[in-house]
Amino acid sequence: MHDLRVTGFVPSWCSKRCRRKGAEAKRDALRGSFNISRRERLAIYERDGWTCQLCREPVDPTLHWSDNMAASLDHIECQSWTLIPDHSAANLRLAHRLCNALRGNRRDAA
Repeated sequence: MHDLRVTGFVPSWCSKRCRRKGAEAKRDALRGSFNISRRERLAIYERDGWTCQLCREPVDPTLHWSDNMAASLDHIECQSWTLIPDHSAANLRLAHRLCNALRGNRRDAA
């Protein structure tokens, strides 16, 4: 903690950890990152039957998140198409990480 009597100023953050968390939150907001609970994410995966909605192939739920064929959430209406992105379950679908990356922000027939 900083003391105004010692440093002569009042910092915006109480610690380096808080400053780092604030910077991460700001960066995520600028990038358009969104947070969705594990429960909501799994509900969408179950709704889509653990099938990639882009290539129609099955998705293995046991794969590590960093695997190219692991499950990820794809926005049906891409975040870059709108001023305020829609992160609701109705606008999200299951896709392989690779399929999601290859699609990018292009429109698809699905």
